[in-house]
Amino acid sequence: MGDESQDNQEDIKRRAKEIKNKLNGGKNSVTIETDNRRIRYDLDGKAHHEKPLDKKIDTPHKVKYVRNVNPKNPTLSNWSKKGGVKPMSHEDLDIVEDYLKNKKKKDK
Repeated sequence: MGDESQDNQEDIKRRAKEIKNKLNGGKNSVTIETDNRRIRYDLDGKAHHEKPLDKKIDTPHKVKYVRNVNPKNPTLSNWSKKGGVKPMSHEDLDIVEDYLKNKKKKDK
């Protein structure tokens, strides 16, 4: 069972690098944003140290952010990390791949 998990992680890593090179112009990360949520998908590059877990999370991984709006002045806002750094799954890669393909179509 350990080998299966390792094989899956290697497959995710390989696929993330393919997406980076074929669809993202060699850039390591992709950010998908809505009005109040942002997810940064790091396809390749350095591992991130996750302080609460005291361990490094290798790429590919994702980081979620939420928008905090100033209640006294709604035109002011900032983004804060929510939930820490998480390893990416094939489902995450599907989301990134679809996003980049659709973006490419719109740019034409």
